[in-house]
Amino acid sequence: MKTWRICAHGAFEAAAQEAPDSLAEPLRACLERPPRRINRYIRLALIGAQRCVARLDRPLPATTPLYLASEQGSAAEAVRLMDEIVLRGRSPMPMSFINVSSNMVGYYLAASLGLSGRNMNVARSQGAFGAMLELASLEAEPDSLPEPLMLLGAVAECVWPLAEHRKRCELPDATPLVEASYWLAVDDKLDDSVARLAYARTRDEIEAQAWLAAGERWAIDPHLSGDQQQVLGADLERCREWRAPFCHRGHPDAVVHALIAALGADPVPRLHVVAGDPFRGYQLMGVW
Repeated sequence: MKTWRICAHGAFEAAAQEAPDSLAEPLRACLERPPRRINRYIRLALIGAQRCVARLDRPLPATTPLYLASEQGSAAEAVRLMDEIVLRGRSPMPMSFINVSSNMVGYYLAASLGLSGRNMNVARSQGAFGAMLELASLEAEPDSLPEPLMLLGAVAECVWPLAEHRKRCELPDATPLVEASYWLAVDDKLDDSVARLAYARTRDEIEAQAWLAAGERWAIDPHLSGDQQQVLGADLERCREWRAPFCHRGHPDAVVHALIAALGADPVPRLHVVAGDPFRGYQLMGVW
C-alpha cells in the first residue's frame, strides 16, 4: 500500500441549485486577477487548488507535479459545444472549443500557481481519483521526480438544466447534485505527527472488507451496486460508518468528499474507504 504525508488540503463544494451560483466571488478571493474567458470547470479547479496551496507552510516549488482526476471532465462546455454544432448548426466560439480540451484546466492551474513540472489529467467514468493515485504512486518512485511534493485534485461540475444532467448521469429525478473541487498537497516524508493518505487496489472482496474493518471509521463508494455495498458493509461492528453530507450517488467524487471531510475533523479519524474499480475490483483508500 502506498502512503503519502498530507501537507495541506483545500476544497470548495456546494449543493447545486436550480440556477447556477456565481463563482466570481470565491475565485476573486483566491486570485487577485483571475484568468479571463474560462469556463466553470476551470474556475472550480482554480478555487480548490488555490485554497489548498494557501494552507501550505512553505513555498510551492515550480517543479511540483500536478495530478487532476475527474469523472466527467468539462461536461458543461462539451454539452454547449454539441448544442451549437449539432442542434444549431453553428461553429463554436474559439475559446469554448479550446477550453473543452482536457489539458486546458491543467494549463490554467499551472499558470496561476507558477508550476512548470508534470501536469497530468485522469478522466474516467468510475474510480478516477483512485486511478490518479495509482498513476501518482507509479511515477513517484525514488529519484523519478525532482520535487517530492505533489498536488492531487478532483473536480466535479454540474450541467444546467439539472433535470437533463440527472438523465445524462442516469440518476433518479430527485437526486441532489453537487459541484466540488478537492485538493491535497502531499509528499513522501515519514512523519507521524501529520495526516496521511493511503491507496491500494485489490480484486479480493475479502481483502476489501478487511480494509474497512481495520479502520476506526469506514465508508463505501455510493456508486457501487447495492449488493456490493451490502457484502462489504456486513459485520463491521468494531467501527462506525463515516457519514459525510455529500456522500451520495449525486456526487461523482463522493469518496473524495468523505476523505476531505475526515481531514476536517478534530481529531482526524482513521477512515478507511472502498471504491469501485470497473477493471480491477476495488480501490482501497484511507486517511488518518
